[in-house]
Amino acid sequence: SLTKSNLIKSKSSKTTIQNHYWYVNDLFLKPTYCNVCESVMVSGVCCIYCNLFSDEKCLKKAEKLFKCKQ
Repeated sequence: SLTKSNLIKSKSSKTTIQNHYWYVNDLFLKPTYCNVCESVMVSGVCCIYCNLFSDEKCLKKAEKLFKCKQ
């Protein structure tokens, strides 16, 4: 399962899970919504290729629902 320990917390960190290339963001500066649950996120991840946004609780579901559009 994906936990906080699987995602490095630095702003410059990136982690590859399946086809997405996730960029970890500790603080979004403008209103950002999770593409899975559609709630406003303060922090989360974004795929640098397809701009998919996900909070940590929806990350596993995002991987199943959306293929990367690289």
